[in-house]
Parts: sequence; structure tokens; C-alpha cells
Amino acid sequence: MYRTLSADDHLVLARALRPGFDAAAAADFLARRSIEGRRPVGQLSGGQQAQVAIAIALHAGATTILLDEPLASLDPLQRAYLSRTSRRPLPVV
Repeated sequence: MYRTLSADDHLVLARALRPGFDAAAAADFLARRSIEGRRPVGQLSGGQQAQVAIAIALHAGATTILLDEPLASLDPLQRAYLSRTSRRPLPVV
């Protein structure tokens, strides 16, 4: 994550760099978690920064996603919420 770019800027960048990236779905993912798109990522909490990264990964159009401890910086309530509300299953190994 680029600390000076906003969450919205990261979605624009992902759309430019990744064919098939669904920016609208990623923005909806963040909105459902009350993450303010205009704030620089460096001003977000660690958990919010992780959710921006997860939104980009989940909506990049990949058939397989390998994540290394994607929920580690989220508190237990956010982990449960993310697992319940994600459109893609998030198995925890």
C-alpha cells in the first residue's frame, strides 16, 4: 500500500494495472465496512489498511488467491464480519 494514496486511488491504480479488476465491487466492499475512500491509506488503522488490500485481492478477477495471514491485523469482530459478508469464501487454514 502507498501511504499517501487514498483507498479510492488504490482502486483506480488496481483497475489500471489489473485487467478484470472490478473497482465497483471493491468500492462496495469497502463501503460496507465504512472505510472512507478519500482518506490516505497511511491515516487508516492497520485493520482498515488490510481491508483495502483484501478488497483489491478479492476483486482482481483471479481464479485463485493466495493470502498470507490476511486477517491477522483485524480484530475478532472484523474477522467474523469479513468472513460473513465477503462474496468469496475466505477459508482460514
